[in-house]
Amino acid sequence: MGVNRSSFYAWRQRQGVANRGRARLRTLLVRFHKESRGSAGARTLASDLRSEGHQVGRYMARTLMRESGVVSCQRRPHKYKSSGVEALVAPHPPGVRIVVASPVFPKKVYRGRKETGRAVLFT
Repeated sequence: MGVNRSSFYAWRQRQGVANRGRARLRTLLVRFHKESRGSAGARTLASDLRSEGHQVGRYMARTLMRESGVVSCQRRPHKYKSSGVEALVAPHPPGVRIVVASPVFPKKVYRGRKETGRAVLFT
Protein backbone atom coordinates (compact mmCIF):
# COMPACT_ATOMS: atom_id res chain seq x y z
CA MET A 1 0.00 0.00 0.00
CA GLY A 2 2.94 2.32 0.49
CA VAL A 3 1.85 4.04 3.73
CA ASN A 4 3.98 4.13 6.86
CA ARG A 5 2.54 2.26 9.80
CA SER A 6 2.83 5.28 12.11
CA SER A 7 1.05 7.51 9.56
CA PHE A 8 -1.76 4.98 9.25
CA TYR A 9 -2.26 4.78 13.03
CA ALA A 10 -2.11 8.57 13.36
CA TRP A 11 -4.74 8.92 10.64
CA ARG A 12 -6.95 6.26 12.25
CA GLN A 13 -6.72 8.03 15.61
CA ARG A 14 -7.77 11.35 14.06
CA GLN A 15 -10.94 9.86 12.58
CA GLY A 16 -14.08 10.90 14.44
CA VAL A 17 -12.41 13.78 16.26
CA ALA A 18 -14.50 16.90 15.75
CA ASN A 19 -12.90 20.26 15.18
CA ARG A 20 -14.27 22.33 18.06
CA GLY A 21 -13.67 25.67 16.37
CA ARG A 22 -15.55 24.56 13.28
CA ALA A 23 -18.41 23.23 15.40
CA ARG A 24 -18.61 26.60 17.17
CA LEU A 25 -18.78 28.37 13.79
CA ARG A 26 -21.57 26.04 12.70
CA THR A 27 -23.64 26.78 15.81
CA LEU A 28 -23.16 30.53 15.33
CA LEU A 29 -24.08 30.20 11.67
CA VAL A 30 -27.27 28.31 12.49
CA ARG A 31 -28.19 30.92 15.12
CA PHE A 32 -27.70 33.80 12.66
CA HIS A 33 -29.69 31.90 10.04
CA LYS A 34 -32.61 31.42 12.44
CA GLU A 35 -32.50 35.09 13.44
CA SER A 36 -32.89 36.03 9.77
CA ARG A 37 -35.91 33.68 9.54
CA GLY A 38 -34.11 31.53 7.03
CA SER A 39 -33.42 34.25 4.48
CA ALA A 40 -29.69 34.90 5.07
CA GLY A 41 -27.35 33.49 2.47
CA ALA A 42 -23.63 32.76 2.55
CA ARG A 43 -22.56 36.38 2.08
CA THR A 44 -24.80 37.70 4.85
CA LEU A 45 -23.84 34.90 7.22
CA ALA A 46 -20.14 35.46 6.47
CA SER A 47 -20.48 39.15 7.33
CA ASP A 48 -22.36 38.25 10.53
CA LEU A 49 -19.59 35.84 11.54
CA ARG A 50 -16.96 38.47 10.73
CA SER A 51 -18.79 40.96 12.94
CA GLU A 52 -18.40 38.43 15.78
CA GLY A 53 -14.62 38.43 15.19
CA HIS A 54 -14.19 35.24 13.16
CA GLN A 55 -12.21 35.11 9.92
CA VAL A 56 -14.77 33.63 7.56
CA GLY A 57 -15.27 34.27 3.87
CA ARG A 58 -18.36 33.57 1.84
CA TYR A 59 -17.01 30.25 0.55
CA MET A 60 -16.29 29.07 4.10
CA ALA A 61 -19.80 30.18 5.08
CA ARG A 62 -21.17 28.22 2.14
CA THR A 63 -19.30 25.12 3.27
CA LEU A 64 -20.50 25.56 6.84
CA MET A 65 -24.06 25.95 5.55
CA ARG A 66 -23.74 22.66 3.67
CA GLU A 67 -22.27 20.88 6.69
CA SER A 68 -25.05 22.06 9.00
CA GLY A 69 -27.85 21.53 6.46
CA VAL A 70 -28.86 25.19 6.29
CA VAL A 71 -30.49 26.45 3.10
CA SER A 72 -31.30 30.07 2.31
CA CYS A 73 -34.86 30.72 1.24
CA GLN A 74 -36.07 34.18 0.18
CA ARG A 75 -39.66 35.08 0.92
CA ARG A 76 -41.74 35.75 -2.13
CA PRO A 77 -44.01 38.78 -2.29
CA HIS A 78 -47.67 38.18 -1.60
CA LYS A 79 -49.53 37.26 -4.74
CA TYR A 80 -53.00 38.73 -4.85
CA LYS A 81 -55.54 36.38 -6.32
CA SER A 82 -58.07 37.71 -8.74
CA SER A 83 -61.25 35.97 -9.78
CA GLY A 84 -60.51 36.77 -13.39
CA VAL A 85 -63.71 38.78 -13.75
CA GLU A 86 -63.95 42.41 -12.69
CA ALA A 87 -67.46 42.32 -11.26
CA LEU A 88 -70.50 40.10 -11.55
CA VAL A 89 -72.86 43.01 -10.84
CA ALA A 90 -74.80 44.43 -13.77
CA PRO A 91 -74.35 48.15 -14.50
CA HIS A 92 -77.06 50.54 -13.25
CA PRO A 93 -79.20 52.67 -15.48
CA PRO A 94 -77.87 56.27 -15.26
CA GLY A 95 -81.04 57.86 -13.83
CA VAL A 96 -81.60 55.49 -10.86
CA ARG A 97 -80.75 56.57 -7.31
CA ILE A 98 -79.70 53.98 -4.73
CA VAL A 99 -80.54 54.60 -1.08
CA VAL A 100 -78.63 52.45 1.42
CA ALA A 101 -80.11 51.95 4.87
CA SER A 102 -77.25 52.55 7.33
CA PRO A 103 -77.44 53.28 11.08
CA VAL A 104 -74.52 55.71 10.83
CA PHE A 105 -75.56 57.59 7.71
CA PRO A 106 -79.34 57.26 7.35
CA LYS A 107 -80.64 57.61 3.82
CA LYS A 108 -77.26 58.32 2.23
CA VAL A 109 -77.56 58.39 -1.55
CA TYR A 110 -75.05 56.44 -3.61
CA ARG A 111 -74.69 56.61 -7.37
CA GLY A 112 -73.13 53.71 -9.18
CA ARG A 113 -73.35 49.97 -8.96
CA LYS A 114 -75.53 48.04 -6.56
CA GLU A 115 -73.67 46.65 -3.53
CA THR A 116 -74.54 43.09 -2.58
CA GLY A 117 -75.01 41.98 1.01
CA ARG A 118 -76.60 45.25 2.21
CA ALA A 119 -80.14 46.53 2.42
CA VAL A 120 -80.57 48.50 -0.80
CA LEU A 121 -83.70 50.49 -1.57
CA PHE A 122 -84.56 51.91 -4.97
CA THR A 123 -86.38 55.23 -5.05
